[in-house]
Amino acid sequence: MLVGFFSHVQLVELEFGLCPALDGNNLQALFTKSHASLENLRMPALQLLSSDATPCARLRVLDLSQCQQLGAAVATRNPEVAGLFAKLPNLRVLCLNQFGDLLDSDGAKLLLRGVSIDLRHLELRGCAIADDVLLALVTNLPRLRMLDVSGCTRITPAGLDQARRVRTGVQVRFQTTRKDESGAKKRILAA
Repeated sequence: MLVGFFSHVQLVELEFGLCPALDGNNLQALFTKSHASLENLRMPALQLLSSDATPCARLRVLDLSQCQQLGAAVATRNPEVAGLFAKLPNLRVLCLNQFGDLLDSDGAKLLLRGVSIDLRHLELRGCAIADDVLLALVTNLPRLRMLDVSGCTRITPAGLDQARRVRTGVQVRFQTTRKDESGAKKRILAA
């Protein structure tokens, strides 16, 4: 039904918010009919993502937060995810939130390989990345203005300070709870 409807319109923005039954295979027919004009695509909690499901050259905003198959592919270092976003030269906003331990530092390096240097906004909230990825992102993405790494418990205050020294002009959002020396929980904020 969706494919028939979308074949008659030129989509600019498409959001499938928290539709866990929707998978990349179902989206395949949709993209072949109407993806040429698509600029904003938000698919949080998508079950499956095909590497062919993101060929939208004009895509500027992409949200794949909590995409289960993507998380599993990154966790197993599936080579198909390497450079997945390199096919998106106009990408400016990328949201990859709440992958937990599935998206660690090595996985983030693999997944973000080839991402557009014009990326301005990146969200990696609730992922298992560490200081090395934080530093690489602020160093290698010259147009990055906002990086949200809230809930990334492997990022340290020293790593945040180092990232700020390397690049000014990038707003790094960081909020997490850690235990102090006495074992009490302490909320850490940085912006």
